[in-house]
Amino acid sequence: MLYIKSGYLPVIKIKLDTISEIISHPKKNSSFTTNPTKRYALSSDQIILYCKDNRRIAISPYDKEGFIRETIKCNPDIKITK
Repeated sequence: MLYIKSGYLPVIKIKLDTISEIISHPKKNSSFTTNPTKRYALSSDQIILYCKDNRRIAISPYDKEGFIRETIKCNPDIKITK
């Protein structure tokens, strides 16, 4: 289970087996990455998680590569897009 928390926003819980894709370098000018109501990532250095239930969540983990590596260990079916 992945718990995502950012400031005053509510905690989001995501089962790791529902993550289908991780985009590690999203386009900086897309409406998804620039709209603060759609993301939990305040940093511009973020990743986007795509879930099987069509949810998209932008996050900015402290160690981006380490986060991706550990997530892949739990769910090796995740597609990584750079």
